[in-house]
Amino acid sequence: MTEHSTKKRNFDPRALTAALLVIAVGGFAVFQGFGYRVGELQRMGSGYFPVLVGSAIVLLGLGMAALSFLYRDEDEEQGQGIAYRSAIFVLGSVVVFGMLIDSYGMLPAVFATIVVAAFADPRQRVIPVLILAAVTSVVSVGLFVYALDLPFKVFVW
Repeated sequence: MTEHSTKKRNFDPRALTAALLVIAVGGFAVFQGFGYRVGELQRMGSGYFPVLVGSAIVLLGLGMAALSFLYRDEDEEQGQGIAYRSAIFVLGSVVVFGMLIDSYGMLPAVFATIVVAAFADPRQRVIPVLILAAVTSVVSVGLFVYALDLPFKVFVW
């Protein structure tokens, strides 16, 4: 081994890569938002919200990038690869939501989404997951159906 290959990095390359992806997604949202009329705070155009959210995502990504240089997990095992279990269950939870929202309603769809996504971490315990799913479902229905008056059905019988 050469002297160069034995040096430790002063940053976490995986965290930096994730930060750059977040910045790219936020930048894309800002870029697309400027394709519409942005307007101003008093009279928001259709591009205002994408530009605002995209900018917040870019700032979040910049913060993540900064943290990747500050914190480095020394015990981190190099070359762990892709966490297939996590990817399958998180993506599967999105599919479950899409399949259940029209057939069963928002409350069961959100509940099932949280439960399926929880399987991504094998250390999860059943009771906290069920409590989280119940609270998230009720808050989601309250926010989207009642507060924002979006046309989601709570239950489909």
